[in-house]
Amino acid sequence: MPSTPSWSEVVVVGNATDPRTVPLARTATLRGYLDLRGKVGAYFFPRLARTTAVALTNGVDCLIRRVLSSTGSSDPGYANPAAQVPLISQAVAANLTTVNVDSATAQANVSVASSTGFLAGDAVIIGPGTAREEWARVSRVVSATLLTMDRPLQFTHPGASADPILNRADVFQPVWITGGSVVEVVFDYGDDTAGDGVRVECRAQVYDQELP
Repeated sequence: MPSTPSWSEVVVVGNATDPRTVPLARTATLRGYLDLRGKVGAYFFPRLARTTAVALTNGVDCLIRRVLSSTGSSDPGYANPAAQVPLISQAVAANLTTVNVDSATAQANVSVASSTGFLAGDAVIIGPGTAREEWARVSRVVSATLLTMDRPLQFTHPGASADPILNRADVFQPVWITGGSVVEVVFDYGDDTAGDGVRVECRAQVYDQELP
């Protein structure tokens, strides 16, 4: 008889509630741990967004690596500096606009002050650092003041709030890590001398066990 997988979702880096991203300062690092001992494995969902349009020098590194000899998430164990999955963000300047007319939840259209520099396929963040923060992907640049996303908005973005929208967000492909150890996720912004306004998060969907 086939088994049924049991999954749970956890935060590795970031907040449990909106805004789910956390700020990462230039020359700094952020890290989080996930205990996968006794688990089948997990998909990790790292992502990074800008809050200013300034270009970065080298981009932000995201390292996902197993930890040796760790007894749990509060025990960093022995570091293995090589990442199992090394990722790096874009470094080029982002484009910044703002919501200028109420754009309601459950609709895909977002009214903006200017769509200049935005392209279909862009990953964007809307309202970074606010309770209305959400990630999206541009499906179509309709006009000079209208963008269509590829799924409905999760929040209403009032025009009066002028929520920022920035592209050049890095929404990496999910990364599968087999269970059996503690896993460390590191966002490293240490080697950049230019750029600012970065927010990061990493969530994971954990394959807890197989149910009969």
